[in-house]
Amino acid sequence: MTARVKIQEALETPQSKEEVDAAIRQIGDLLNEIDRLENNLEGTIRKETASTSKKVNAHEQRIIELQQGIEAFMASHRRELTQGGKRKSIKLPTGNTGWRFSTLLVEITGEEEEVVKLLEKRGLEGLVRVKKTVDKEAIKKNPGSVRGIKGLIVKKGEEIFWIKPDQVNLKTEIADDGQLVRRKTGSKKKES
Repeated sequence: MTARVKIQEALETPQSKEEVDAAIRQIGDLLNEIDRLENNLEGTIRKETASTSKKVNAHEQRIIELQQGIEAFMASHRRELTQGGKRKSIKLPTGNTGWRFSTLLVEITGEEEEVVKLLEKRGLEGLVRVKKTVDKEAIKKNPGSVRGIKGLIVKKGEEIFWIKPDQVNLKTEIADDGQLVRRKTGSKKKES
């Protein structure tokens, strides 16, 4: 039986504070370049989205016009097309059309709390929805209160090493899966 050995890549480890500072500067430069590339991409996406949106809107408007025309024709010939109301849909060589009733619509016109009270007063509790969920934020504020409750675990947050170069509004972390995580921070610090 052979033992598996995990080979780890050699890390480029700084040997002095000056090299750490140079590495942080390089991270900042790379983050700025990523930010520039993403901003360019966002600009391109915005332009393409606007252009595509105009085309889509024009197509949608034409579809509405066509549908209204078809509906007008169908309504004026409904009796003959539905064989005197025996059919609700009409099959044509390129598709189907017809009429159907939409689903029921329930609209609450008064205060919902008052409607709920009236339903309960009439014994219609089955028509009132009650949803209960665990308030995780409240548990975070008082984690000791839930100790020993089966099905509930409160874990201590992990310590995360991060780097935030001065010249950018991003800081970096390495996720558990080894992927780079960039997080936005506050406004850029002014250089003296």
